[in-house]
Amino acid sequence: VFFAFTTILGWNYYGERCVEYLFNRKQAVVTGYRWLYILAVLIGPFLTVSAVWTIADIFNGLMAIPNLIALLALSGVVAAETKSYFSRLDSGRIRG
Repeated sequence: VFFAFTTILGWNYYGERCVEYLFNRKQAVVTGYRWLYILAVLIGPFLTVSAVWTIADIFNGLMAIPNLIALLALSGVVAAETKSYFSRLDSGRIRG
């Protein structure tokens, strides 16, 4: 019971900090997140275990979207840095 309770509190804190960062500390968005989190905590015990795992899987999958966007946005930087690294490696400035 204590592990479950502290896990709920920990993920709430972590998620709230992420929302603050993503939305530039807008209090209205943080308050909305808090209400959604409370609603999820209240509804969660009444769902089946299968439904909870399915919802968790969906939201974990959705976390890949910002990462994929960042990969696409930074692909040019990665390509340039890789080319620079290999040119320095070939010239002997880096020991490989």
